[in-house]
Amino acid sequence: MNPATTLELVTALLIFCRVGSCVMILPGLGGGRVPPTVRLFLAFALSLALVPVIDRADFAGANALTGMLAVYVVMEVIVGVFLGFLVRIFYLALEFIAVAMANFAGFGSIFMQAVDDNSSTTPFSELITLPALALFFILDLHVAVIGMLKSSYGVVTVGQWAGSTIEPNILVNAFQNSFALALQMSAPLLIYSLALNLVLGLLSKLTPQVPIYFVSIPFLIAGGLLMLFQTDGIILSSFSSSVSTWIAGLATDG
Repeated sequence: MNPATTLELVTALLIFCRVGSCVMILPGLGGGRVPPTVRLFLAFALSLALVPVIDRADFAGANALTGMLAVYVVMEVIVGVFLGFLVRIFYLALEFIAVAMANFAGFGSIFMQAVDDNSSTTPFSELITLPALALFFILDLHVAVIGMLKSSYGVVTVGQWAGSTIEPNILVNAFQNSFALALQMSAPLLIYSLALNLVLGLLSKLTPQVPIYFVSIPFLIAGGLLMLFQTDGIILSSFSSSVSTWIAGLATDG
């Protein structure tokens, strides 16, 4: 086979390794409800679309790729998983805080199967996580991820170990930003739950004959739904905006 043709095929394979491993864990696309065949063909299509637009200067070590192909495949898969996880961490933090908010609102004992995955969750938390997942595609955040993948080749070239160019604190910043955002979004419901339980605790001491638990549950559930109705739009708007800013920062700074 012509060496130039071989080089192009190897280049396409390595692009597929990075793009495919990133798609594998992206929000929505990486869920258990998406058939593996769909993810495979989507990753294949995205890889073919990126092959003509990626600068060949980012394949500085391409001449040696055919000799250590297995090593570079593993390295590209690691880079792709890392990039996908930097986006997925925000949605994992949202799922975590949504379950906590369900407990604050008195829905912690009601379980159902998640719409986008095979795990169990609560109906209350699905009212938060499912619209956020839909906005990931409605607001074209998945398109921003594709742009981020293209920009990543200017920072971590093929054949270059990611640990030598990616700063370790980027993962720390991802955890810090995602969980700080999640805590801010749950603050209204958390304050409401603490205030209501404090008042009910004082009432139980003043009137021990009244079954406070059975009296308080309707107020807790109704108030939790009302708080969600009032704050859900703000939560989804601020969350999607923060994720968009984060992805844009990754695309700009690599």
